[in-house]
Amino acid sequence: MNKRILFLSVLLFICVIVTPQKPNVIFIFADDWGYGDLSCHGHSTITTPNLDQLAREGTEFLQFNVCNPVCSPSRTALMTGQYPARYCIHEHFANHDQNMSRDMPDWLDPEATMLSRLFKNAGYNTAHYGKWHLTNAGIKDPPLQTEYGYDDSRIFIGPGPLLDVPIGISTGACVDNTIAFIQQHKSEPFFINLWIHESHQPIEPPREAKGEYIHIDEPYRTYYACISYADKELGRLFQFLKDEKLDSTTLVIFSSDNGPEEYSNNPENKLWYSRGETGGLRGQKRSLHEGGVGLPFIVHWPGKVPAGEVNNITNLAGVDMLPILCAIAGIDLPEGYESDGEDLSGAFFGSHLKRTKPLFWEWRGTEHGENWPRLAVRSGDWKLLSTYDKSQQTLYNIQANRVEENDSSEFYPVLTDSLFNLAKNWKENLQENIPVKLLDFHTDSSGDVVIIDFSGTNASLWSVSDPEFRLFRSDKFEEIPVIMTTYDETCIYLHVDTTIMLVADDLISIGFYSGHITDTDGRILLYFSTEPVKNQVTSLVIHHILTFILADFITGDRLSDVLIHIDSLEPITNINGEAFSHLPVYTSNCFFTPIKSGYFSIDSPIVLVSDTVVDINLYPSVADTKFRILNGVIPLQQIG
Repeated sequence: MNKRILFLSVLLFICVIVTPQKPNVIFIFADDWGYGDLSCHGHSTITTPNLDQLAREGTEFLQFNVCNPVCSPSRTALMTGQYPARYCIHEHFANHDQNMSRDMPDWLDPEATMLSRLFKNAGYNTAHYGKWHLTNAGIKDPPLQTEYGYDDSRIFIGPGPLLDVPIGISTGACVDNTIAFIQQHKSEPFFINLWIHESHQPIEPPREAKGEYIHIDEPYRTYYACISYADKELGRLFQFLKDEKLDSTTLVIFSSDNGPEEYSNNPENKLWYSRGETGGLRGQKRSLHEGGVGLPFIVHWPGKVPAGEVNNITNLAGVDMLPILCAIAGIDLPEGYESDGEDLSGAFFGSHLKRTKPLFWEWRGTEHGENWPRLAVRSGDWKLLSTYDKSQQTLYNIQANRVEENDSSEFYPVLTDSLFNLAKNWKENLQENIPVKLLDFHTDSSGDVVIIDFSGTNASLWSVSDPEFRLFRSDKFEEIPVIMTTYDETCIYLHVDTTIMLVADDLISIGFYSGHITDTDGRILLYFSTEPVKNQVTSLVIHHILTFILADFITGDRLSDVLIHIDSLEPITNINGEAFSHLPVYTSNCFFTPIKSGYFSIDSPIVLVSDTVVDINLYPSVADTKFRILNGVIPLQQIG
């Protein structure tokens, strides 16, 4: 054989041996699954043989914490590597009114640095199966999973392709989709979030799953069956990985988003079957005690992760998952991104590392029983729980006292004060992003400046960095070049060429494509990547009769379930230099059909005086929805 060919063949063989393969990743996130709901954690009745085996063949971490005691913020921390408060996600995503009352957006910002997108950009095939809840069902026009970096998805609690099976057998459907996706991509690296339903209510396991617990009285029989059902279905996935010789190249993680749900003693209540256990940990879901934020955490990767290891030293957290998994997969973090967690990946491979960053929690929801702590911090082995005003505080050494008994705060007053100040400073200095509400748009009298007005919003405009705005005449599909962007403390000004001259009948849409808009506290203003417009009515006649109809611009079909909110603002000058004011919410000339407080549908003629401007905002988002109002009896049409 030619020596050169032989040399190259040997070199290629060596490269094949030493070049590490990107590991596949499957992250299994259960829902309301308590630390004590595993038989390997001492449950006296529930059998979870497959998860027990996963633990025996891998490493268990006994000091794992999620970053919030309910689902949406807990999942946000996992996906972004940052505290959910940075995105104003303090509780679970609910309907729009509830989200607004909590100063929350309606969904997790898809532009945030995202674990799934980092893996996709690194060449992974990505999928999400199961619970979503990074928005809620019924929210208007939320982002789909593809906008978060997923190639495929089947979900519940959110938009997009649905699992479309009874919730009690959804884990089986999730596993089926996972196996099918792996079979399609098993020759390439894959990243899969498998977020199962168990044991969130409603708890409706298959009838055959209850057979194992026929000797157990209700409601425990149903609860135990739902846990064992999930374990059985996950076992199918684990066996598939072994059969396909993929287990040695696949990192599997199992955990839960928060502690077990509180139960009800009323058989008619939906929480009658919620009988999860914390394994002796104090508190449950919605509590900052370990029973609410201390969850199972099993890591499995044969040949890489030590088998049978129990790590009770390394305090892992939800915010650590992004830097850890990216480090293991050899994925560089984006320039300028800073995780609130840290790379403790060495602990996955047997090192008993100590975290260097403190962990922080804030809980703004209900505060009955063990849910009283508003703030918590863990630094080293010590964890402080406190109210905002320090009226109630407890201190524990979690390493020695994970069940949080026998408060030590009176014995260590200096440490208690120090940790409280640490938590207080974290909350006060946390760079939270905030959703902008009631943003206003109009033009100046010359017609060559489009003004984005923050004066009526909940935000105080401070800085605009590297902005890319684009303007369009939406009815003509014509882009209007922005030649300069300026701003002051209340407005951003988009200057266009003076020869263009925007006129009253122009429908102008605005797109924000990149950059940062921050408020006086340095927080990034979220959900400004929308395209709302100012609609203006001008005429020489004294009155107009306008009929407002919500209709699809392409088909002409009338739209349903679209809510319109009309705001009163101070008079300003319209595009022709004439004074006008916004249509009042209540006036004798207007006819509204109330839908709920603060929202109205308009399906009757409205008498408007000359030069009235109607400012229309669609909630929860004005993204991709634009309207035009002309003189006379006019249809109000959706054109985007």
